[in-house]
Amino acid sequence: MSFNRTRAALAALALVAALPLVAQVVPSAEQGGPPIVAGAGVSAFNIDWGQDAFGQVRYMEGITVWVDWNLTNIHGPSLLKGLGVELEGRDINLGLPASLSNAELHDKGTNMRQDTGMGGIIYTVRRWNRVHPYAKALAGIGSIDFPPLPASPAWYRHDDRTVGAFGAGADLRAWRSIFVRTDWEYQFWPDLFGSPHPLTPTGITLGVVYDFQRARRFWAGHGSPRLSARSTSEAHNTGLPRPQCHSPVLGIAIVTCPVVFGT
Repeated sequence: MSFNRTRAALAALALVAALPLVAQVVPSAEQGGPPIVAGAGVSAFNIDWGQDAFGQVRYMEGITVWVDWNLTNIHGPSLLKGLGVELEGRDINLGLPASLSNAELHDKGTNMRQDTGMGGIIYTVRRWNRVHPYAKALAGIGSIDFPPLPASPAWYRHDDRTVGAFGAGADLRAWRSIFVRTDWEYQFWPDLFGSPHPLTPTGITLGVVYDFQRARRFWAGHGSPRLSARSTSEAHNTGLPRPQCHSPVLGIAIVTCPVVFGT
């Protein structure tokens, strides 16, 4: 049941993150789209679960999703315009080390898995056009499945915890509104297994994110150039005012120029 509650919490975070997409109303193209950056990536994490028989640190892989709401319109010093809110979900359940497999442990229970759903503050430096470095501090829910522990009951194979994380990274613009994100994160899971030392998974994620605000501004300046030029020329020949042709909705340029018919 606790595992299902964690899944429900992750789904709720995704739903909350999606609400601004349908609730945001922008009256003018010049204001850009909603200040959202969203995407996903592939993660590789040191799961902080000791070492194998060869002394190697145990790593696993998984999937991460991000939704960032940038507070670009915040009033105050320009330094505050880098603030934002991030929602992050991560599922580390791939690349299980052989030493933790059921076959190796002669076990039929669940395999190692670490899931997190967190939210918090992100600060992004937008001084440069092509690269946006950032730092973040998050907190949320962590869910972990693990093999049997020597000093614990056989049924104790899962736990949920309030977890925290610090991280940093950078978004590198690849094409128009698409950025490649490199993300590093350090997590801490306190009070697990009665130990005074927290579990501290650490890893990196490489992914792709999409800047909705930049996309809206791009399409606002690239809407139906042939029709726009034709209507402008006809308006000039007939002495009518030149039409304005910049009315994109949700990132799609929709031309609202009046059609002028010759007599």
